[in-house]
Amino acid sequence: MKRAPPLSATAWVYPPGTYLSRLTLTVVAAGLALVYTAYYFRQIAHGSPAYIEGLILRLALSGCVSMGVVGAVCENPRVPSCDVGLFFGIHDLAAMFTFGIATLYSMRAVHMLPVSRSSLPLKLLAFCSLISKARWFVSPLWSENGAGGARAAVGDPSFGPFIMVPILEWSDCLFLVLFFAFYSAVTMRGFSVAYIQHGFVRRHALAHTHPDGAALRLTPPAETPRTPRGLSAEAGRRPSADDPQDVHASGAGLHAPGCSPVELAWLTEKRLVAVVRRMVHGTVSCTFCLSWMDGTVQPLVRWPALSDMWVSPPSNMISRYMVCLGALVCALSQVSHRYLSDGLRERSLIGCGYYANGLLHALSYTGLAGLAIVGACNLDENFVLHSVGACLFFGLHVVYFGLDALWSAHHARRSTTALAAAAWLVAASAGGGLLARATGARLSSEALGVGPWDILDMCEWACLGAFTVLLKTSTDAFDGQPTVHLALLGPAGPAPSPATWHGVTRPTATATASSSPSGLCKDPPLASPLLRGDVGDQV
Repeated sequence: MKRAPPLSATAWVYPPGTYLSRLTLTVVAAGLALVYTAYYFRQIAHGSPAYIEGLILRLALSGCVSMGVVGAVCENPRVPSCDVGLFFGIHDLAAMFTFGIATLYSMRAVHMLPVSRSSLPLKLLAFCSLISKARWFVSPLWSENGAGGARAAVGDPSFGPFIMVPILEWSDCLFLVLFFAFYSAVTMRGFSVAYIQHGFVRRHALAHTHPDGAALRLTPPAETPRTPRGLSAEAGRRPSADDPQDVHASGAGLHAPGCSPVELAWLTEKRLVAVVRRMVHGTVSCTFCLSWMDGTVQPLVRWPALSDMWVSPPSNMISRYMVCLGALVCALSQVSHRYLSDGLRERSLIGCGYYANGLLHALSYTGLAGLAIVGACNLDENFVLHSVGACLFFGLHVVYFGLDALWSAHHARRSTTALAAAAWLVAASAGGGLLARATGARLSSEALGVGPWDILDMCEWACLGAFTVLLKTSTDAFDGQPTVHLALLGPAGPAPSPATWHGVTRPTATATASSSPSGLCKDPPLASPLLRGDVGDQV
C-alpha cells in the first residue's frame, strides 16, 4: 500500500529536514526581500505612485518575515522540540500568509506587464499558484481523515481527493519559485547587488555616495563615485590606480561614454555591524526574560548558559529565526570588512597581504557557519551537533579577532586598540572556560563564597559580549579609510514609453544624462525623479 506524499510541515519535523528548513527558509526569505526591494524601484521607475509601491513593499516584506517563521516553527506534539504548546497553529498561519502574499504579488506583477508572448508563461504560473490555494479548504478534512495513516493509503475509499493536498502544496512552491525566477530574468535586467567602495570608480561607471553612518536608504544623493566590489559581475577584480580600467575619484574626469547603474539602496559596513549587535542584544534579552517567566531557567539558583534559554517555546522559535538570520547578516558584514581592510593590508606581508587577509576572514566565515548550526539545531535536539557549532563559532572567532586586532594596531586609534585588546583578553579567558566545560570540568562559585552560580556557564555570556565589542572595534580601526557598503544597483537610463506599461503613467520630467562630445556623463542620472522623494526611509 502506497502512502500519500508528505506535507512540507511533516518533512520539516524530523532531522535533518528540520535543521535544513530553518537555515534554507531564512536565507530564501532574505533573498526574496532583496528581490521585492528591486521590484519596488522598477515599478516607481515606470511611474507607479511611490506611496502605493511603498505599501506593497511593506506587505511583501512582512511575507518574508512570515517565511522565516515557517522555517523556525515546526509543529508536532509527538516531537518534544516541535511541541509548541499554546502557540499551536502559528506554523500554518505563517505558511498561509507567506504563500498568499507571494501569489497576490505575482498576480499584480503580471497584470502590470505589457501584453506579449513572453508574459504568457508568467500569467500561467501565477494562475496555477492561485488554483493551488484550493488545498486550504481541504486541509482541515485532510487532518481529520488521518493523512499519512492507514486511511491515507492509496486504494482506501475514504481517502478520496485528499491525496491532492500535499501535491497542491508542493506544486504551489514550484510555481512560485519558477515565477519569481522567470520574472526576474525577464524584467530585472540591469539590477545587481555589489559591495561599493568609496574612492575608486570603474570605467563606464557612475555611482553615488551617502553619509557613512546612513541606514538603509532608498534615495542616493549624487556626490563622489564608487566602485562595485565582490558580488556584481563588474566586480571580479580589485580596483587599482595603475589599471587604465579604473580611475580615482579625485581624477580629472570619468572616462565613461555611457551611464552605469546608480545606487538605489544600501547598508554601510558600520550599519551592518550595528544591526548584528542589536540582534544579539535583543535576542538574548528577550529569550532570557521569556525563559525565566516560564520557569525554563532559574538564574537566582543557577545562571543559565545561552543554549539553556532556547529549548522551550516561544524562546526556541525566536532563537532559531534570529540566530540563523544574525549569522547571515554578520557574514555580509564580514565580507564588507574584508573589502574594507584590503586597502591597507594587500601590500603587507611581502605582497601576500591580500591572500592572508582572505584566509583570516575565512576563519570568521567558518565560525559563522557554526553559529548558523547553533541556531538551526537546539541543545535538546542534538547535543553533539549543537556543541560542535558553538565550538566552531567561539573558538575560531577568538583566533580571528586576536589576529585582526594585531594587524590593525598600527593604524587604528589608541583608544580603539586598547578597547579591542581588553575585549580580546576577556574573550580568550572566557573561551578557556568554555573549553574546560566542554571537557566536563565544572567550577561552582559556591566554593568561593560568591553564590550558587556556575562560573563556566557565565564564560559563554562574557565571550559573546566581548565579541560584540570586537565586532565594532574591528570596523572602527579603519575610520578615515575609504568606506565600504552593500548596495542594490539599478539602471539609470530613462524608463520605457507608457504605451508599453499597463496601469501607470510616467512623469513628463525624467532625469536623463547628457553626454559631451568626449563621451563624459556631465549630469549624474537617476532612474526617476520619484526616487528623490522622501520615500527613502520608509523601508
